[in-house]
Amino acid sequence: QAITSISANFVQKTTDQIGELVNVSEGQMQVGEGSKFNIATLTPFEQHLISNGQDFYTFDPELEQVVVRPLIKDASQVPILVLGNADPDFLARFEVQIEQDDADLLEFSLTSRENSVFERLHLVFKSSKPQRLWFEDSLGQTTNIELSQVTTNQILPDSTFSFVVPDGVDLIDDR
Repeated sequence: QAITSISANFVQKTTDQIGELVNVSEGQMQVGEGSKFNIATLTPFEQHLISNGQDFYTFDPELEQVVVRPLIKDASQVPILVLGNADPDFLARFEVQIEQDDADLLEFSLTSRENSVFERLHLVFKSSKPQRLWFEDSLGQTTNIELSQVTTNQILPDSTFSFVVPDGVDLIDDR
């Protein structure tokens, strides 16, 4: 609750149920209060995931396509929403365990109390800043996100979380 915004670079690694590496991607992210986020994956291919708190845009420049749909405001479905979440009822949906290895390292494990895509969410903080997140899904895959160059509680303008469909790009509006 003390974090109102996050900006960071990330490396995301996904492994399958037997631990085989399935995917590695890198990019940048900004997360704000009110279910707002802007995630730009830069490698291995460019993709943008943007939410203004109401609508969720997926932009694939290579495909020249944007899909917009209503944002599902459920961190067990959209795990990035665990960051910057000011909803007082948020934690009621999870069983929370806290583990502290030393004075600087704190880990939260959130297990969904409901059926969800992600069964368990883990957040690791070092010196009160998020450093790592990982999610275990119902199919046995694990997504591990390492954060670097993390800044918190900066004022992020609303334009960070708005999206304008570029000219010549197909729009699929599923709202």
